[in-house]
Amino acid sequence: MARVEEPNSSHAMTQEVVTQYYRSPELLMGANHYGFEIDIWSVGCIFAELLGRRILFQARTPLKQVSVINTHSEHRRHTSEI
Repeated sequence: MARVEEPNSSHAMTQEVVTQYYRSPELLMGANHYGFEIDIWSVGCIFAELLGRRILFQARTPLKQVSVINTHSEHRRHTSEI
């Protein structure tokens, strides 16, 4: 989980908070200030993996990780419209 929240936004926080598979999109895109929301994203990914019995967003690099998340999101949006 993320470290204690940093109230001063001028202090940069690390992007290496969790394993890449569980990093939120904002961390993957280079955010240097964040809150508890990144923990919620991570827990959601882990919970989905427990239910689905597979890695939810698997990629070799952070940029590919963002692409995988976006592709999954677009697919879900398209199937929900049908």
